[in-house]
Amino acid sequence: MPAPHESIWGSINTCFEIGIEIYQLFCKAQNGDTKNGFALPVDRAKEILSEKALSLGTEKDGFIYFESPNQILAPLFELLKSAAITDEGVIKAAGSLENVEQMGKAAVPEYFGNLPLPQADVPFNNLPLSLSESEKTVKEIRSGLSIIKDEENRFFVAVHKTLAERDLTPAARQFGDQIDDFYFYGAIACAVPIYELARKYPEINDVVVNKESLTQTMVSKAPNYVKEWNAGHAEPGEQIKPNGSIPMMFMQEHYDFEAESTRNAVADYIEAEKAKELEADTGFEQFDEEWELER
Repeated sequence: MPAPHESIWGSINTCFEIGIEIYQLFCKAQNGDTKNGFALPVDRAKEILSEKALSLGTEKDGFIYFESPNQILAPLFELLKSAAITDEGVIKAAGSLENVEQMGKAAVPEYFGNLPLPQADVPFNNLPLSLSESEKTVKEIRSGLSIIKDEENRFFVAVHKTLAERDLTPAARQFGDQIDDFYFYGAIACAVPIYELARKYPEINDVVVNKESLTQTMVSKAPNYVKEWNAGHAEPGEQIKPNGSIPMMFMQEHYDFEAESTRNAVADYIEAEKAKELEADTGFEQFDEEWELER
């Protein structure tokens, strides 16, 4: 079957046959964005790809399309494994099957499975904020991103290096402390990776309960990053700007920590008042004893 003359992504600028009836397309959408990915005739795709890989594509006009950078990973893995891709440039760019699989765990966990979770006993003393020695829990938000929390509701955000090196800017990675396979971010610094990753993954976007606070946190605490992002990465009309919101209250974990801090403060106050009352009671008892002796 000949190559497609048009695609679901817009007009085709270039088309390479990288294997028998396997096409790599570079396209231009109507809004000017560039798109690229793989296209295969449906019959050919069903011959050489698994149902699981096929489910990630989009079928139209006799072809099935897999968009870069995420959707192509599953078919790329299977096509490399079966040697269906013969183009040396594509093979070299993909690297090893292990590399494609690792990237897939970050981007397409529904096909490849999830990246490993961080250990709760990470040596936090090496980080800007130390969690208590009490029991810690690890909550996975999506493959590659987790929240480690202690019983006092203090927390870190952990980003697996595969996800970090694939989807975070170098500037965002610098805000984290790398220990083994993870970048760890404190309650303030996590604003930067959360902001970048939330733009790509709905599960992470759902973690942000106050978007205004998220941007205000970056404006207040990471002004140089904001300047760099606005100059080199932000789309028109999407620059990070101050909004007057309260910073450092953009995740539920921030609210949980504030609530815990308030409870602790109230408990400390009550204990202090009880101590004062006890001290006063002791004083009265001593006065009574002395008064009785004088009588």
